[in-house]
Amino acid sequence: MTYLKNANFNIAKFTPKSAQLLKYIKQIELSFPKGQSTVSQVNMTENSGDTTNIVFKNTKINAPIAASEFSL
Repeated sequence: MTYLKNANFNIAKFTPKSAQLLKYIKQIELSFPKGQSTVSQVNMTENSGDTTNIVFKNTKINAPIAASEFSL
């Protein structure tokens, strides 16, 4: 695990230790906006070089969710 900072984000980079997992995932990077403790972006780099980028927008913290939204 590596921690970095830039002008806008605190960044945590995770690199798998397991050789089996390294076959698939090279690195996962979590970006936290300065002054916040919630993730705003996730970047995953596969061993092949392909990347997946997830950006969270219009995030609501602890917003109520009606019980009707859930079903068993």
